[in-house]
Amino acid sequence: MEDSSTPARPAPHWLAALAIAILTFAVFSPTLTYGFVYDDHAQIVETKQLNSWRMIPHYFSGHVWKWKSPNEKGVYYRPVFLLWLLLNQTLFGLSAPLWHLSNVLVHVLATLLLYALARELTADTFTAAVAALIFGLHPAHIESVDWASGITDPLLAVFFFASLLLFLRGKPVWSLVLFAISLLEKETAIVLPVIVLLYVWLFPKVSARAAAPYFSVALMYLGLRLAVMKELTAVLTPVPWATMLRTWPLLVVAYLKHLIWPSGLSLFYDFRLVDSATSRNFVEPVVTLLVIGMALCLFAWRSRIVAFAAVLLFVPLLPALNLRTFFEIELFHDRYLYLPVAGFALLAALAVRQIPLKKIQYVLVFLIGSGLAYGTIVEGRPWRENLTLFERGIEIAPNNAIAYEGKGTSLLLRGSVAEAIPCYQKALELNANMPESLYSLGRSYYELNMFPEAETYLERAANTGWHPAMSALYFGMAKYKQGDLNTAERAIRFALQNRGPDDYREYHLGLGLVLKQKGDLAGAMQEFQAEARENPDPSKALAQIAEVQAGANERQR
Repeated sequence: MEDSSTPARPAPHWLAALAIAILTFAVFSPTLTYGFVYDDHAQIVETKQLNSWRMIPHYFSGHVWKWKSPNEKGVYYRPVFLLWLLLNQTLFGLSAPLWHLSNVLVHVLATLLLYALARELTADTFTAAVAALIFGLHPAHIESVDWASGITDPLLAVFFFASLLLFLRGKPVWSLVLFAISLLEKETAIVLPVIVLLYVWLFPKVSARAAAPYFSVALMYLGLRLAVMKELTAVLTPVPWATMLRTWPLLVVAYLKHLIWPSGLSLFYDFRLVDSATSRNFVEPVVTLLVIGMALCLFAWRSRIVAFAAVLLFVPLLPALNLRTFFEIELFHDRYLYLPVAGFALLAALAVRQIPLKKIQYVLVFLIGSGLAYGTIVEGRPWRENLTLFERGIEIAPNNAIAYEGKGTSLLLRGSVAEAIPCYQKALELNANMPESLYSLGRSYYELNMFPEAETYLERAANTGWHPAMSALYFGMAKYKQGDLNTAERAIRFALQNRGPDDYREYHLGLGLVLKQKGDLAGAMQEFQAEARENPDPSKALAQIAEVQAGANERQR
């Protein structure tokens, strides 16, 4: 019989990993009922890039959106991400639940890798489990996990954490391979060599030369990126360096707030540049960061693990500070916190471990886990569909034009045309030259037979250079509806000449209707036949062909 005084054996550490995996999956499982939202329609539903494995070479020869906008400057070189989309498209088609399941499973895998990484760093199962629990359940991950196209960050984390873990375990070759893959999945992986270098500085038992191969791989990646993209990074908003420096403290504090108290989350935020070094938006964040920095330095002085956790928190945030690579209306996103949450979670776990009473530790972990789980479930609900997502965006960021544009389009697709118009008007009030809203407002007026109003906005949209063919087509159709057939013909012929190679938006049908009204039945018949050949839904064109033929037969009698 076992001696009752014998201490109980600790549970195998894989049980902790299993429990965390189950909890993480359970908390994010509501996303399996969500649909495609926001960029999912462009990157998953409508994309031509996922239709064939023959497209793979093109993934490595251009930016992510090259298939849609071949003449536009790209920012994102992510061939591995495109491979992931192709794999999902092949396996799941357009089944939104399966795409969301894929996202959740990748997030669970990233969580388990962080658990292994934290355990390798601390040699303590409890600390690693708490860090993984916080990471797995944190609401800051909603944007990356609940949004199918947000998979870039969880997928990056899998390669990133695995590469760092293999480095710590003395397997540099495979670590470097995974680092190279992570760079091709998302460019923010470029910070890994810095993290490795700081690790070998903090823990001198590892030679500093161990970091050199990571910088070599990074340089090779930058050379490849430069060869393909023709520049290392594109400037989308020419923010002066002085302005960017003034904005950094506010930006970092905003991200820290979302780590510590993740509520009021949204796809959109009204984050603005700081224009003065004497404003509260500069002074208060600087003071806050000084206090946080001094506290971290105090604890890091006593513990190298704390110092490295701080490295994992702040170094992955560095790419998000280059505000010149973002549009001014999108300077802040929760998805940029996906990797930094790892450092925050490890710091929090180390703090919990310092509490002397284990019972208090367990109670605190329960409260933290419960709060994070509740926040993730509640804050994630707006992501179930586009309308609720954009309504949440307007609630949190009432001055964000994209949120109003998105809500308007959601209503337009539901057939609520009159309700969509005020949304587009508000978007244009906030951004007078927003091409999508100009076009959509013109289309809305067109659908309501308000043709003079439609002309005004469609013409402005065409003049912006943003997909001018679509705007010119409906401008021409508005003129056709009002009897100005010559202007209508010129506009639609312009649209035909400037449409994209895969754009079958009834251009030939529109031109055929104009020619038919002008009495050019032979020309009209040619256009209707061209429409019937090109359009996946030729029903309108076939009806017009039948009508023209019936008229011709009637005249012959």
